[in-house]
Amino acid sequence: MKNEEELVSSLMDKFNTVDPLVLQGIGDDCAVFAGHGDPYLITTDSIVEGSHFLPSEKYDSIVSKLFIRNISDIYAMGGVPKFALVNAVIPKADFQDLVIQLEVFAKKYSVGLIGGDSSALSGKSHRYLTMTLIGTAPDGRYYKRSGALLGDGIYLSGPVGLAAAGLYAIEKRIKGYEGLKERYWRFSLPSEDFIRGFSGRSDIHSAIDISDGLIKDLQRLLHASGKGALLMPDKIIPDSELLELCNENGKNPRDFTFFGGDDYQILFTAQDGYDGPGYRIGDITAVSGISLESGEKVDVEGYDHFR
Repeated sequence: MKNEEELVSSLMDKFNTVDPLVLQGIGDDCAVFAGHGDPYLITTDSIVEGSHFLPSEKYDSIVSKLFIRNISDIYAMGGVPKFALVNAVIPKADFQDLVIQLEVFAKKYSVGLIGGDSSALSGKSHRYLTMTLIGTAPDGRYYKRSGALLGDGIYLSGPVGLAAAGLYAIEKRIKGYEGLKERYWRFSLPSEDFIRGFSGRSDIHSAIDISDGLIKDLQRLLHASGKGALLMPDKIIPDSELLELCNENGKNPRDFTFFGGDDYQILFTAQDGYDGPGYRIGDITAVSGISLESGEKVDVEGYDHFR
């Protein structure tokens, strides 16, 4: 299989679970199944040393990323994170540090750790951690990728491209740009005010978290909804520190804002007249693909888990 999209498509074909308890299966940010009250949202994510975090990273950064990668999936569907299971394959000497940071971030995000598994790493193998996170959809309302409608506006919860720019500065050993570097060391989530105003709305039709780049994750939402998009690049305003980094190093800001990963902001569509949190960056169209106001077509790039 060439990429993650082909893998997901194959799994959807082979494991299209038909059960009244399964409200949403493979293909979205979370699986959804019916409970006695509100539906449950379930997501899982793994991080591997060398692919998702650097060998030099400490457990405060690693565990922060593990929580944020999972919580953003729950948030994107309008849910509330509740319980987590964590699997860790790390050196035996590291387990105390891991436990300390699990407690820190579980308290920070009000998540109960209810189980998991561990194995001691030997030799020069890479560290590997997985979280399965369970949340709820208050009042039974949750957002899917497949709900975008013609005429919807396309919105962002916050700035994009910062973590990718920070990683670029770290890998190139560029001095300064500490704000960008911090956005890589500690991924960020949408603000609490945004989440409060975002969840449970009837005028939001679809949503996805941005983990692999704005354009790539927008394309996933469009594919699920059978729609296209017209973007307004002037509305996707780069951070001032990101602009400075690009000007000083001959980079195009779109390399980061369009195609950089690890932002964990929420990309969503809402009906015309939406007055909730977030800012509008484009519109849903009937023409497939992603275009800019200038008429330019945008090729889909971003992080590929198979590369």
